[in-house]
Amino acid sequence: MPEALRWLGEAIAADPLFVTATVQNAWTMLTGQAPLSPPSDPSAPGAAEMQEAWEAQNAFFSRVGEDFVAEGYNFKAAIRGLVLGPYYRADNLMAGIDETARLEGIGPTRLLTPEMLDRQIRAVLGYPWSSNATSTPWLLNRNEYRMFYGGIDSVDVVERITAPNGVMANVAARMANEMACRAVPRDFALPSADRKLFPAVEIGYQPEDDNGFEIPGAKDAILANIAWLHERLLGETLYPGDPELERTYQLFYETWKEGKEGLAAGTIGRDLPGSCRVRNDFWTGQELPEEQRLERDDNYTVRAWMAVTTYLLLDFRFLYE
Repeated sequence: MPEALRWLGEAIAADPLFVTATVQNAWTMLTGQAPLSPPSDPSAPGAAEMQEAWEAQNAFFSRVGEDFVAEGYNFKAAIRGLVLGPYYRADNLMAGIDETARLEGIGPTRLLTPEMLDRQIRAVLGYPWSSNATSTPWLLNRNEYRMFYGGIDSVDVVERITAPNGVMANVAARMANEMACRAVPRDFALPSADRKLFPAVEIGYQPEDDNGFEIPGAKDAILANIAWLHERLLGETLYPGDPELERTYQLFYETWKEGKEGLAAGTIGRDLPGSCRVRNDFWTGQELPEEQRLERDDNYTVRAWMAVTTYLLLDFRFLYE
């Protein structure tokens, strides 16, 4: 009996299906995608393509499994083989996979789990999505958004939701709005050298003067900072003239323009919303000196940057891996 468990482990490892299961589980762990399956109905439309796609992926998994066994069942060998393979990298597919199967099961894209999204928010913006510095972040709290955003508690809910639904979309929208409200004013309240989000602009930088004439230096700085935000939040490098850079600038400009008109007409106030005002240190709760506070938005630039940040936080590339 004392040797039974050891015998069972050796028997399992000797079964060829153990290698297959290990590679497939590693694939799901890396990508959030289940391995492809052969079609259940060979006569159904598209069944031949599905069969060929499954055979191509299965052959790739078999090659990874062979390397896994050759390296003494070292799990790192399986991970390395998958990451360097054509499916994960979506690179040079035609060299090893038939054309009809080239788009099936390719790429590692998956919705971030609540835990992963929480870490990303904190790392990129510098603040957690929570009521204060000491409370449990909303995405980690079972009684708040963890379960609504597809999380598990390992007791009653043991399977994650991998395809977003309407509730999850609303959670993401609330996160983007609230984190833009928190992070943008607080970043502007810091010296430019210490900022994570706005190193290239100041609150007074406006794209046009009061007569509607473009301010070249200010616009260039705004465009440069938009490119910085795309790099920091989405991990993409945009160069002058890029259509995405122009689209984001138009969002900033139109929000700012509408806000300026509202300020002039008296229909919009100059004070930031209460939860967006910077009055104390987020981490300690201590009140800040008057010169370090930020409570007004006289040019509507802070709120325009909040709109841009919200837009980027809702981007596919921020919410997915």
